Amino acid sequence: KIYIYGGIIMNIEKSLKLHEKWLKGETGGKCADFKGINLKNVSFENANLEGASFIGSEIYSVSFKGANLENADFICTEIDGTNFENTNLKNADFKFAEIAKIDCVSFKGANLEDTKINYKYFNEFFKA
Repeated sequence: KIYIYGGIIMNIEKSLKLHEKWLKGETGGKCADFKGINLKNVSFENANLEGASFIGSEIYSVSFKGANLENADFICTEIDGTNFENTNLKNADFKFAEIAKIDCVSFKGANLEDTKINYKYFNEFFKA
């Protein structure tokens, strides 16, 4: 899928392939950079997006189910209707992110080890 936002053309599949090369240390690889992009109805299911940047993005109705988002950066994002079930969010950064109500975003079964998230969301989403 190709997304156009603020004059930026984003090819998701190409970004994922370049990111995979970057993770492997291959020539021509590039860390996935979705900064400021409006991501709506996108599937990143089972994708390896370790270290990817989503800073300032609007993330609506996106599925990250089963994805690896270790060390991913979600600072200042808006998140609604999004599925993080069984996702590796180890050391991910959600500082200053606006996350919709608990019934609109799922973190069921996600690895949240060392995840940085605003305290108000921690209480709402992660009560024992």
